[in-house]
Amino acid sequence: MKNLFLSLMLLLFFSCRNDEEKSEITTQISGRVFDFDRQIGIANYPVILIKSCSGCANWGCGTSSEEIKKVYTDKNGYYTINFVYKDNSIGTYNPCFYNLETEKNDSGLIWDYANTSIKPNQNNLIDIKVWKPVKLKLNLNISHNSNPPLNISNRLQDANSIYDENETNTDGSQTFYQISKPNSKINLMFMYKKGTNKEEFYKLIKAINTNNEEVQELNFDIDCNTIPKIN
Repeated sequence: MKNLFLSLMLLLFFSCRNDEEKSEITTQISGRVFDFDRQIGIANYPVILIKSCSGCANWGCGTSSEEIKKVYTDKNGYYTINFVYKDNSIGTYNPCFYNLETEKNDSGLIWDYANTSIKPNQNNLIDIKVWKPVKLKLNLNISHNSNPPLNISNRLQDANSIYDENETNTDGSQTFYQISKPNSKINLMFMYKKGTNKEEFYKLIKAINTNNEEVQELNFDIDCNTIPKIN
């Protein structure tokens, strides 16, 4: 009986140990951070590995995140992250996942990374595109801005995210500077509201194509009375 009990205890110990080893797996992520438009690697760029777990406790649900490791790219833009993949979600209702992030820095570059599944026990090859914004110099001749403000923004033609925006409350010749994405089809958008409670929306779109020039100058006459109403 004693031998049977000892055998069962050893079996349980090694079973638990195997489960723990399965949930902690050495994993690697590597790739290159590069400016796609200029085809150059970006040196000294921070790449951060984040682990997030979701779950519920004390009548509330949410997601908690922690920084696992931060590395910087080499002079050619390459990076490598080695870490122990700990899957705390095994056998629980609290799924965990890993993803890459960056932090604000003085490079002036914008992170263009789409989340990619990071798999354990292998080298995950993840290249990260960044891009250096160009500057739009908008020379505007504005008239009939009698229900200010007039909102001016720019965004990709096939996306909703705004790169930059300004507002003005006056008429006349005015110059605005906005950052935008190089070598892209961009919509310049002029938004205006009318009505007692400004419940009527008006929008004018000017389609432009940006290039790699650091500053791109554009000239427009904007008559707020001719901006089309949004139905």
